[in-house]
Amino acid sequence: GGVRLTGDPHPSKGRVEIYHNGTWGTVCPDSLGDAEAQVVCMELGYAGGKASIVNTVRSKDDVRIWMDDVHCTGLESRLQNCSSNGWDAQTCHLSQDVVITCDDMEGQLRLAGGKNTHEGRVEIYHNDEWMTVCGDGWGYQEAQVVCKELGYIGANTNNLGFRNRQGTMRLWMKDVQCTGHESGLQECSYNGWDVQNCDDSHDATVSCDSGRTLRLVGGDGLTEGRVEIYHNGLWGTICDNNWNSRNAHVVCRALGYRTSIKHNVKEVYGHGTGQIWMDNVNCTGQETQLDSCSFPAWGQIVCNHRDVVGVQCEPHSNQMRLTGGNGDTDGRIEIFYFGEWQSICSDSWDIRDAKVVCYQLGYSTAINSSSKAIYGQGLRRLQIDNITCTGTETELLSCPSTRWNLTNNCHHSEDVGVQCSDTEGQLRLMGGRDINEGRVEIYHSGEWGTVCHDIWTIGEAMVVCKQLGYSVAIKFHRKSFYGQGVGQIWMDNVRCKKKHSRLEDCRHLGWGEHNCHHSEDVGVECEKAVE
Repeated sequence: GGVRLTGDPHPSKGRVEIYHNGTWGTVCPDSLGDAEAQVVCMELGYAGGKASIVNTVRSKDDVRIWMDDVHCTGLESRLQNCSSNGWDAQTCHLSQDVVITCDDMEGQLRLAGGKNTHEGRVEIYHNDEWMTVCGDGWGYQEAQVVCKELGYIGANTNNLGFRNRQGTMRLWMKDVQCTGHESGLQECSYNGWDVQNCDDSHDATVSCDSGRTLRLVGGDGLTEGRVEIYHNGLWGTICDNNWNSRNAHVVCRALGYRTSIKHNVKEVYGHGTGQIWMDNVNCTGQETQLDSCSFPAWGQIVCNHRDVVGVQCEPHSNQMRLTGGNGDTDGRIEIFYFGEWQSICSDSWDIRDAKVVCYQLGYSTAINSSSKAIYGQGLRRLQIDNITCTGTETELLSCPSTRWNLTNNCHHSEDVGVQCSDTEGQLRLMGGRDINEGRVEIYHSGEWGTVCHDIWTIGEAMVVCKQLGYSVAIKFHRKSFYGQGVGQIWMDNVRCKKKHSRLEDCRHLGWGEHNCHHSEDVGVECEKAVE
C-alpha cells in the first residue's frame, strides 16, 4: 500500500504509483485532483501538493493499473484509504496523464512525540530528511517562534522543557537563540546545521497555545468578517448550506462577544482561499465552540469559496480596560479577546483613536495619547494593526484596521496608552463623516447626553465649535441629521450669548428638562482649521 512518484528527477514530483501484492502499479489519472495529491504528498512526508494534467499519455499495455476512480477528501493518511473501484481496475482508459507536485519541505517544522498535535519534540526538514533540533540553550523565546510559525498564537509559559533522546534521529541546529519576534526559526541565530556535540543529547520541545480556533477575516472591524476555523494545522472557511443565526451566535460567543447581530452568506467578506473545512453546520445555539455543533465531517463539503459564511458580532460593553496608570482615567489600553487581555500596536495610532477609547470607556474625551509603553508592557498583543479611527466611532473595534497581522513589526515596547478626561460639561461630536462634525453630545453627571434642537441657532453652534477648539461653525442641523442618540437628552431651549465660551454656561431649561425626542437631536459642522 505504499506510494511513490516516478518519471521526474526530483523526488517530490512525478506520476503516482502504489505498491500492492508485491508489485508497483499506477493509479488511473482520470479522477486524480488536488485532494488526491494532498493525500499522496502527506503520505510521502510532504506538507501537501497539487495535481496537474500533462500532454504525454501512456499506453495501457505499458503499465499495471492498480486503482481507478480514486476519490479522497484530502484528510486520509494513506491513498489506499480513499474510496475507489478496488484493486486491479480494468476500466481505466488513460485518456490523460497527471503529474503530482508536492510542496517543498525545506525548513518546514513539525511537532512529534507529544500527547496532542500542539506539543512535542521540534523537528525540522533539511536536505530531504526530518531531524530534531538540539535543545542546548532552548527557552521560551525559541518556543514562541516555533509555535507562531506553526500557526498557533504562541507558546505556553509552562514549556515542556527537554526530554532525553529515545531514538537515533540526527540533531540539527545547535545553540538556537531567538528574540521572540522572528517569523521563522531559521531567522534566529544558531551554530550551524550539523550538530556534533549537543550536550546530553537533548531534544528541543514546545507546548503551543492552541486556544484560538476561530477568527473573523475581511470585515471593517474586529467584530465582523468571514468565519475561519483552525483544524489539522490549517485555517479554513465554512460553507453556507443551512447557515443560520444559531450558528452565528455560537461563533460570536466562542470569540468572546455577547451575541451575533447578522449572519452573512455568499462571500460578503471575500471568498477566502485554500481549505473549506465545514458544511451543513447545525448548532442548537447552546454550544461553546463551533466544532461542538453537528456537521458531516471535516472537509466533507458540497460548495466552493463563493459560498462561504460571515458574521457580525455584538461585543460586551466591558471589553476594554486601562491598566498600569495612576488611576482609572489613564493607562495601557487592553482589549479582552478570546479569553485574555491583549494590548494594541502603536502603528498609525493617534489622538483620534484615543478619543474613541475614552468614549467607549464612558469618559468625555482623550487628553493625551501615548505609543511607547509608558504604562508598562503587556503580555499578549491583539492581532490587529494600523487602527485608523475618525474619532466619531463609539467602539474601537468598529474602526478600520489591518487584522490578524501575525507578522507585524511591533514589539511590546510600542504598546499604546491613553489619558482620558471625565470633565463636567465636556462636548463631543458623534455620527459625522469627520471629527469636525456630528451630533452634539454633552457630558453631565457621569453620562453622555444629547441636546434638543428647539430654538437652536448658528449662535449656539458657534459656542460648541469654539469650545471644541475650532474657529467657527459652518452649519447647524436639526432633526437628528447625524443620527439619533441614546440615553439622556440633557439640554433644551438653549440660548447662548457671545460672551459664552462653554455650552453648559448658556441658558437652558435645566439638566434633563425637555419636551423632546431623540429625533430632534441637534448637530453642527465646524471649520476644520483649528485655532
